[in-house]
Amino acid sequence: MATQGGDDIREPEADTFSDVRVRVVLLVGVAALVLLVVILVVILPTPFRAGGDPGNATYARLRLATRAIPSTAVNVHREAAEPTGWTAGCPEFGSASHVGWTRVYLSATFDEPGVTTSQVLDEVGAALTHQGWIRHDEPTGPGRGPSPHWTLRPRRGRTADLFLFPANGSSESNWFMGVSWQPPGPIGTNCP
Repeated sequence: MATQGGDDIREPEADTFSDVRVRVVLLVGVAALVLLVVILVVILPTPFRAGGDPGNATYARLRLATRAIPSTAVNVHREAAEPTGWTAGCPEFGSASHVGWTRVYLSATFDEPGVTTSQVLDEVGAALTHQGWIRHDEPTGPGRGPSPHWTLRPRRGRTADLFLFPANGSSESNWFMGVSWQPPGPIGTNCP
């Protein structure tokens, strides 16, 4: 302790180890509190969206299926729904609507006059097989023959389905192709 003109002048005491520790604990506590607020305000309200079709890779592959339509076909109309998307559902409709990923639907119609059913199925089937589709015909009901059905196992998600049949039920010249796929993750349904 130094004196100057009779007054005691004290030198400041150096920070002790416990003072530094208290400051570190307070700093860590404040950082944890900020992190907790970010989690509660930003992260938790965001719905969990696992699944889907990143980069629309499967959607693009499914669109190729309509290229299996014979090159001699006429009046070809391809309709492709939007790629899968996240739907928030409609809480006001209760169980009629769900949060999740929407199903992908693609369709095409075409005319192939003068060509037999077996010729159309053979040509389309060969092209689909080349794309990785596997044929598994499905029964359509009592007294009716099986419906031509192909499946494709994409890298992600459930199996895709493709059906091909005469559009008006009896004519061999007008055809309908339908493709559908449900991406992985929660299954969503839009508002009714």
